[in-house]
Amino acid sequence: MNGERDLEILFEIAPGQSESSVRSRVLAGSQRIQAALERLPAIKLYAVDHAPPGWVEWYGTGTKDDLLDLLFLDGMEVDLEGRLSVHFDYDDLDQLVVRLDDHGRGESVALGPWPVT
Repeated sequence: MNGERDLEILFEIAPGQSESSVRSRVLAGSQRIQAALERLPAIKLYAVDHAPPGWVEWYGTGTKDDLLDLLFLDGMEVDLEGRLSVHFDYDDLDQLVVRLDDHGRGESVALGPWPVT
């Protein structure tokens, strides 16, 4: 987190879902978010270890710890399929976005903006 103790969370909800369906999705997403927060150091490490080509060379003027210190949690996104993405900012316009698998482990890392709603 960027020196604060808050972050943005985005839940994608399809139009026309019933209230009980939305509640169920939010509950399931909240559980994934809690698990991700508990695994945040491992997710950050995955982000650095699997960053897109060129990112480490551009920002990696120091050690891996320097790269880890560069990242701060900016937000999380639960998509329509219930998959969780963790967004790390690093003082640039883009973010490192880590998509998690169904077990809460890193699956992929990409550069991207925070979703605009």
